[in-house]
Amino acid sequence: MLHWSGELPENFTGKRLPGGKVYTATGDFGWICVQIYNGRSFCIQYTVISADHPLHIQTGSSASGLSLSAHIIGDNIAAEIKQVNINSRAMDWYLCKGIPASTINIKKKGAYEFFSCWYTPMLYSGLLSYFPDYQRMVTATDPCSIMPDMINRMNNEARENIEQILRCEYRQDWRLPYYESKAEDLLFLYFTLKSKNNNVNEAYNQAEAEKMHAIAALITGDITKHYTIPELSKIAGINTNKFKILFKQFYGKGSLEYLAEKRLNKALELLDKGEMVKYAAIEVGWRPADLINAYKKRFGITPTQSKKKR
Repeated sequence: MLHWSGELPENFTGKRLPGGKVYTATGDFGWICVQIYNGRSFCIQYTVISADHPLHIQTGSSASGLSLSAHIIGDNIAAEIKQVNINSRAMDWYLCKGIPASTINIKKKGAYEFFSCWYTPMLYSGLLSYFPDYQRMVTATDPCSIMPDMINRMNNEARENIEQILRCEYRQDWRLPYYESKAEDLLFLYFTLKSKNNNVNEAYNQAEAEKMHAIAALITGDITKHYTIPELSKIAGINTNKFKILFKQFYGKGSLEYLAEKRLNKALELLDKGEMVKYAAIEVGWRPADLINAYKKRFGITPTQSKKKR
């Protein structure tokens, strides 16, 4: 028997979607928490599951729009979407026409996180005009169906985009345009990544996937620290060559580039608050020259030149 509530469950392991409505079901199986934010031309859904034993889930359908779904955290799952069988693992995402009825089989106990965004034609029609192949594919696909050959791997940019949605710090009246912009960015990024035919080129198991996530958390936990690739591969317990391939496969860039991106993003926050370049650089683990070079590489000008233009 299920018990429903509008509160987050005890020992909740996920994030609170700002402005989202909470629907939690608890029972002998564990709990499922769904958070939903409805916009004018989109709907965001963030689902966290704590499974105490294998779980069988069935979902309903809707014929309109497009839906983009991502498997964020958790072991591999098997799903049937309108008689199409798929196997999904963490960092997979796929596109459907409408919201198809699905049967999801979670085979192992543990924590799982899923993120999805549903779009009305008002939001995606203009975007599809830049991708004529996918525009024709959307037209040809039956409603409530997974799009052909549309299971793809997320890169770091897509994963970060989802994290930014889940950690939105904007006040209530700014959330709608922020979420709408981020939702459209995700769909655009999906089409561009798929167009580049980014295929997985190294096999890995769930334990190795968890190690990659742990290494990324280690890097972002203290961005002032610098780890060499051999040090990180040793911590992960994976040989150096495979570590480099897997990390780039999961996050779209090497571990050093990943750290540099995190440092620059934090430095930009500090500079926007009026911090001097040399102090912003120190706070993120760089020399001032390193920050200036990274800034110029991204924006084409130095922080000082940018400040003069404001």
